[in-house]
Amino acid sequence: MARMTTDEMYQYAYNKEPQLLYVSGKTCTGKTNFSKRLSASSGYRVIELDKVVLEAIVNPFDLQGSQGDVFLSVYKTADNAGWIDIFVTEAQKRIKDLLMRSKKVIIDGAVANPTIMQKIFDGLPEVLCIYFHPLEASPNYQRNLTNRFKDTTAQNENGLPKAFWECINKESFARFCSDRSITPELEQGIRLYAQRSSQESVVRLGTLQKSFPHIMVVEV
Repeated sequence: MARMTTDEMYQYAYNKEPQLLYVSGKTCTGKTNFSKRLSASSGYRVIELDKVVLEAIVNPFDLQGSQGDVFLSVYKTADNAGWIDIFVTEAQKRIKDLLMRSKKVIIDGAVANPTIMQKIFDGLPEVLCIYFHPLEASPNYQRNLTNRFKDTTAQNENGLPKAFWECINKESFARFCSDRSITPELEQGIRLYAQRSSQESVVRLGTLQKSFPHIMVVEV
């Protein structure tokens, strides 16, 4: 199993130019920026699985109020077979459409359930799998989380997961929404989530490696 920095992984993918890449990892590890960078330099088309979930399930079924539950089910727990079928069918349709037009494709999405990943990859060409793993106490990861947090509001959580908000003091966040100031208490909450996320990522990665032993790891 290869472990690389983001720049090393970029150079590897740039030189190798696989037809199909799958880029996964924890929130704010830089996987989307990586995908956009490779797309700009090498002509890859990016399929964002988050958009597939929104456009194929959340919006058509008016599930905006339970959006978090939909993503949890589709990406991890797989406890709603109907959602999984819709998600996999639509994801494969978009991938195959691009491949049929001889396009190189990046699949960008944080699917944590290897069975769902296998369903998406079924019948497709060989996929280069890349996983972005945040190292515990990584200053880069904490910085990325802080930058994402700075753009949140009382009405917009900016894609930060439920587990993140469990680490953030509600009163401190209310003050932040008013004065946009990052207090030491908020910094502590972000740091706590970063540590928990890193520990959870170790478990997630271990689970994925059982089904995808050749997955390549980017340490952030």
